[in-house]
Amino acid sequence: MRRLKTIVQFLTVFILCLSVWTLVRISGLIIGEQPSIILEHVPSKADFAMRIDGREIGESTLFSVLLESKDETILRLLEKAILERTSGEAEFKSTGINFLSDIVVFSYPHKKGMISGFLFNLLNEDTYLNNMPEIVGNDQVISASGNIGVMISYMHSGNEMISEAELNYEARNICLTRSERNHAIFKSGRKDKRYTELHLHTGKNTDHPQEMNLVFEQNGQRFHLEGDVFSPKGNSTDPLAFKLEEKGLHLTNTIFADEWADSLISFLSFLNADLPRISGLSMNYFGTRLINHTNGYMALPQMELVIQCSSPFSIHELLKTEDIQSGIDYTIDSNTLRFGLEKLYYKQLNSYCFYIGSTEHPGLIELKSDQTTLFTMKGSLEPMVNVEGSGWMVSLLKMLPLFQASQKLANSSERIDLLIKKIDSNNSRISGDLTFRDGYYPMTEVMRFMLISRQFSDSRMVP
Repeated sequence: MRRLKTIVQFLTVFILCLSVWTLVRISGLIIGEQPSIILEHVPSKADFAMRIDGREIGESTLFSVLLESKDETILRLLEKAILERTSGEAEFKSTGINFLSDIVVFSYPHKKGMISGFLFNLLNEDTYLNNMPEIVGNDQVISASGNIGVMISYMHSGNEMISEAELNYEARNICLTRSERNHAIFKSGRKDKRYTELHLHTGKNTDHPQEMNLVFEQNGQRFHLEGDVFSPKGNSTDPLAFKLEEKGLHLTNTIFADEWADSLISFLSFLNADLPRISGLSMNYFGTRLINHTNGYMALPQMELVIQCSSPFSIHELLKTEDIQSGIDYTIDSNTLRFGLEKLYYKQLNSYCFYIGSTEHPGLIELKSDQTTLFTMKGSLEPMVNVEGSGWMVSLLKMLPLFQASQKLANSSERIDLLIKKIDSNNSRISGDLTFRDGYYPMTEVMRFMLISRQFSDSRMVP
């Protein structure tokens, strides 16, 4: 999860910096592609590596914003962001990074923890070494050699730490060491409109080793995700007994890693109940209703949810527990939970499986044991930003820039379709599309989301 958070934060900053850099230095697009030498320096021991094609993203963003949509709102937002970055007391410094080239995110095991970081193609080594220390965190180190820049940090386990000198040695070693294997993998995946490639090799010394290769690209009105998963020791998932008829934003999942199950049980520990592991679920999500409950506002999901456990479990026995009833404050009868005037319905489907949701009689499909679908998400994204209710809390929520940006992105998209399907006992296939409505441009809408939400407000990573 920490790795994912780091990547998301970086990508948000990266897209803004890339767009500003592209608009300011448009001439870079016609000079010709610079060689991406960093691909030769991805550590051979890396179990995770993702190539981000800055040139493809830059060209697509520039074309979409300036030539396709000609969206004056985005240009004004971009102008405002640049002015805010170049005014005030803070000095506006270059990083020396060539954002119109490849950037690689990577990680590899080290001692009891993990080293993660970034590889950059540099425009100027001295600028990078002089200015980046003012930008990176206290737990990060940088190194450079010629046109290669490295930034890494150590994610430790427990109280274990490594010295700054050891981390500097690792960074320097990455700059000076070549790996033809990773270089060949990335080169073979280069393609127009292909924005990222991801290669993951995890759990080599565990009971669940896995290899994954993914690409993310744009095809017209769609962002497309495609890839393969190889599990040498097989796909061990429990088949679902029931799934819901697809409505709203639909999700069905039988892939529950041990870490996810443990995290969920830990999150629900306040219930003070003996909870089994979840082995699968099926959900139709319609939105959220904010209600004024006993202890203030309460978010009541408007959804249909089927949960399957790995061992026998009674939802009624859990819900009638006095501590839980008094803590959340609801009343219960044979199939209904009441939160004032609002209701949730529940039903035991079999000894392992139960239903809970805002619909009393959901459409259920009984499934066969020989299932090949491991994960699916499909439907409109609008339920994700559908918030109902009255009072100041709802009004305040709808005024937040991040909510407005999310709502705009969801409304401009038409639907999402994501599928993970088992091919055989060891292999699975991933495919997905986020399709935008006619009249909307995918890269323009992503840029709008970044600018309005101001995810980048604390960043100074502008070359």
